[in-house]
Order: sequence, then C-alpha cells, then structure tokens
Amino acid sequence: MENLGSSATEMENLVRRALPNIDDNTVQKVVDQLKAVGVDCVEDLVFVEEKYFEDILRPIQIKKFLLMINPNLMSTSSSNICHQTPSSSNPIIPTKEIINHMPSAPIKMGAKSDWSENFEIPWNSFSKELLTACAQKKPCTKKSMADMIRVVTTQISKIDESPGRKNFRVIAKKIVSKYPDTFEDRCGDSVVAGGITTVMKKMENCLDNKKRLHSVAEKFDGEKKKKTTRNSYGTVNWQPNELPNGETKLTQLEHKEWLTEEYRKVVRDEEKVLALMETTYSTQRFFINGHPSSINAVRIEWPFIFEENCLSQHAKQLLNQDIDAIFTDCISSKAKQIYNFMSTKTSRPEIMKVLKEIEIAKEELQNLLPETIGMFPLLLAYFHEPIESLFKTNLEPVCKEDIEKNETCLTPYVATLCGNIYNSKGFILMIDGVAVMHLTSFMSIVKAMFSSYYVFNIEYPENGHLTLEFMQRCLFNINPQRGSKVQKQKKTKSVVPAQIF
Repeated sequence: MENLGSSATEMENLVRRALPNIDDNTVQKVVDQLKAVGVDCVEDLVFVEEKYFEDILRPIQIKKFLLMINPNLMSTSSSNICHQTPSSSNPIIPTKEIINHMPSAPIKMGAKSDWSENFEIPWNSFSKELLTACAQKKPCTKKSMADMIRVVTTQISKIDESPGRKNFRVIAKKIVSKYPDTFEDRCGDSVVAGGITTVMKKMENCLDNKKRLHSVAEKFDGEKKKKTTRNSYGTVNWQPNELPNGETKLTQLEHKEWLTEEYRKVVRDEEKVLALMETTYSTQRFFINGHPSSINAVRIEWPFIFEENCLSQHAKQLLNQDIDAIFTDCISSKAKQIYNFMSTKTSRPEIMKVLKEIEIAKEELQNLLPETIGMFPLLLAYFHEPIESLFKTNLEPVCKEDIEKNETCLTPYVATLCGNIYNSKGFILMIDGVAVMHLTSFMSIVKAMFSSYYVFNIEYPENGHLTLEFMQRCLFNINPQRGSKVQKQKKTKSVVPAQIF
C-alpha cells in the first residue's frame, strides 16, 4: 500500500486538478487535513466526507473535490456524496487512475498534456552570472533571474502557446529542485518560501507580456497609420513598414521588457539602452503614431524616450539627420549674428527689454553666454510672440509637481526651476502639462523641446509658430518644400511665412 507521504506531489496534483483556481496555501491546507483525518494511502480517499473541509473550502468546491475522488458518487444531495460506499454495482475508480487519465484543458499547437514532464531546462542558454550562482549555491540576482525566465518562456512558447499553470509549475519545480539555494525566496538572510511559486508566476507574467506585444505587432503588420501632413511634416522616417533585419515581434517584446526593467534601476547599461532604443525604433513609432494625444501612455510604454540621449537618437532616425551636430554648428555661427541684428532694433520696446535683461545677465555671470541664450527671447520679441509661449520663468524655487499643478498649456515649453533662463541651475521640459525631462543645460533643453514637436507629432502653437519655424529652418536645417506644422495657417503661395524672410 502506497504511503501518502511518498505521494505528496500526486495528492497535490489531484487537489489542483479538482480546484485549479485555489491558491497554494489552500492546497496545502487540504493536503494537511487529509493527513489529519487519517488518510494513510490514496485508497483511503474514498472515505473522506464533506465535513472535513468545511473550514477550508466553499460548499461547491467541496463537492467538486469529492466528485474528483469518486466520479460515480451521485450529486443529488450532500448526504449521498458524503456517505455512499463502494459496491459491486458502483465500483470505485482508484485515485491513481483518476489522476493519470483526467483530461486537461485543450492545448494548442498539438502539444501533449504531459509535455512539461519531458521538458529539458536550457541550462546552457542561461547567463554566466546565473550559472555561477547555481554552482556556488548562492541567490541569483534579479537581472539573471529575469534573463532566465525570458529564455525558458521563449522555449515554452515554441511548444505550447497556452501552457497553463500546471505545466509552468512542473517546469518551475525542475529548476528550483536542482538548485534550491539559488532560487528559494529570501527576506534578508531568512528563507521564507521554496521558490517554485515565484518562478512559476514570473514565467506566467512573462508569457502574458509576450502575448500582449504579439497582438500589437499584428496590428503593426496589418494596419498602416494615416500619415497626415502636419504629423509627418519634415520627417523622413515617420512610420517604417518593416522591422530591422533579424528582428521579430518576439525579439521586439523582449527588448521592450528589458528596457522597462532597466529604467527602474539607478545604475543603467547606457550603451545597451541606446542600442535597443535604436533597434525598437519602428515599434516606438507605431505606438507614438497610434497614441497621438497621450504623452503619459508613451511615458509608461517607452520611458527611455524622455531621456536626452534617447530622444536625440530617435529624432535623428526620424529626421534622417544629426540635429545635435547641426544645432551646435548653427548656434556657434549664427547666434552672434542674430544678437547683433537685434541690437539694431532698439526702437522696439519688447526687443529693448530683452536686450537689457541680457546685459544684466552678462554682468552677473561675467561671461557672454547670455547673448547666445538671449537669442531665443529676442526672436520671440521680434516676431511679436509672447516669451511665455516657449519659456516660463519661476524666480522662486519650485519642483516639477508645482509646475504641473493647474497647468493648462499642452504644447512643449521650457520652465525654469529657480531663476530666469540665464541663471537657473535647472530646466524642465513640459509636454501636455506633464514634466517629462529635467536638464541643467539651457541649450540642451531647447534642443529637446524642439525635437519633441517632431517626435510626438505636435503642431506648432499659433502664438509661437514663427519663432519655431525660424529655429526649424535656420538652426536645425529642416526645410520641407511643402506642408506646415502650424496649428492654424492662412493660405499662402509660399511655404515659408513672410516674416521669416
């Protein structure tokens, strides 16, 4: 007669088959209760009664479990279920046979229901860091665990698109049982759980994420976004139709998952981040073009795009030119010319006011940098556009939450954190009333602000469009032959506003 202790896994599987939705803790309580009432072997299960589980399971769950043990029991009443005994006319089906022949949920791709028993863990595909931890019986890092989960779920998805928790648990048990010291759940130096459930749930979540991106990628293949003149104005690579060579929907998802995890870290692999942001450019464009009015949605899905270097790289791919280098060259060659030209327009009060502010800043900072920075408010003044349309000053110290509070401006602009644009130690880029970037360099934040109009398909605001178009053509060398990024524009024979000339 088989001892219950030697078939604990079999008993646990029986409970899970009967009640697949209960948690691990409840499963263990049921198994413990069976032992407590005197079940010494699997054949003893035919004698269990409903009352044994009243404090653990709900009534319907109890009935399901009892019927799993003996399918021949009639369910007309709880009394019949609890007290019917074996007879020659109603033979009891042995529990082992129930377990071995119980049909499971349908499995896609033709996989057998017991495929996980024969699944080979791809140890050779895991990272050196993880294998070293296993060999030394040390806990693995979150990164090496995540890498392992991605490798395993990739292999699983090739066999079965919907493996189910049972198969995940079998595979998780194989992994953990081989190196328990590496995968057990710890809190400090204390072991709090065996680790099987953790590995199982990580695999479930990983595969669910893969399925989500798969559905998005299918839209990427079959649905082309409408390319409007204003959205795609000035761009060369607004929506690529193909993924890079060697890339698939699955690899794009894996890159995206890695980037999401990496963003949460304090110390990041900047080189790999840039490489993967470049590789996933097509998928980023599909998402951005599909969510034209939701900066928050982009922040959640692709947070790195709001980092200075990643935004610059994205703009470079979008416009097919190095706007960083172009902007730097144009500033060095044209800023002084613009300042000198504006100095001849002292009859204009708004221009004279800006020139005085520049002189005060030069005296305060003891350098000529204000002449370069002042080029932008001078252009706004020259075109009779409010400086606040692109630059807002906070003379007292503020944080980004203060700036976001009650903000109604949706188009990109730069806000100072403390002081004016000449002496502030920090700047915030605002888009849709949300603080998306914090930089200490004024020129860098201006470049990011301008790039965001193109990257996120934003039209120039009516009260700042002349300055932005001047910057576009004279400082970034973007000169389309047709179209415009202006929100409202009167029909004209020229694509360039007369004021720019």
